[in-house]
Amino acid sequence: MWKAAMLALVLIIQPARAGVFDLPSFIEPGNFSVGLEPEVAISNGTGAALNFKPRIGATDFLNWEGLIGTGAGARQFRVGLTADFDWFPDVDNQPGIATPLFCEYYRVNADGLLTFGMKPMVYKTFKGLEANYTPFFSLPFGWGYKNNTLSSFMQIAIGSVFKIPNAGDHWRFTGEVGFNVSNAYSYLSGGVTYYH
Repeated sequence: MWKAAMLALVLIIQPARAGVFDLPSFIEPGNFSVGLEPEVAISNGTGAALNFKPRIGATDFLNWEGLIGTGAGARQFRVGLTADFDWFPDVDNQPGIATPLFCEYYRVNADGLLTFGMKPMVYKTFKGLEANYTPFFSLPFGWGYKNNTLSSFMQIAIGSVFKIPNAGDHWRFTGEVGFNVSNAYSYLSGGVTYYH
C-alpha cells in the first residue's frame, strides 16, 4: 500500500527549476536587455529548452525580467516574471547580494505546474585587461503547485556572466550549472544577452 502511495506522490510532484542566467548583471533604470538561454535538463526527466528573457531596469535596486520559452521532453511551454531586488550592489570590494522573487508557469506532461519562490544570490565582478567575469552562487528555493498539491523544492546554481574580448560593450555570455537538492532537477544552461 505504501509503495503505491509513494509512486502516486512521485507522479504528482514534478521537479522544478529556478535558474539564475543573467540576473547578476544588474541594469540601470531605463535600460533594458534581451537574453536567449538554451537549457538542458540532466536529471529527473531529461529534455532541452530555449528561454527568451527580456529585462528592464525599474529603479536603482529593482529589475523586472520576463520569461517565455518552450521545451522538448516532459517540461514544455513556460512563462514567468521575476522581480530582482539588488540589496547590496557589486561595488569596490563589496560583493553584490540580491534576492530575485519569481513566479513561473510550466506545462509538464500536459499538466500545469505553477512555481514561486526566491533565488538568494551572491555575485562579484572581476575586471581583466580585456574580459570581465561575474561569478555567482545562488540557492533557489520555492514551492510548486500542481493537481491541488503544494510541494517545496530547492537547488544550487553556480555560474558566471562574462564579457569576452572583441564582443563589444552590449554583449554578455553566461554559463551555469544547477544541482538538485530537493524536488528539483539538475541542468546545464548558458546563452547570450544583449544590453542597451
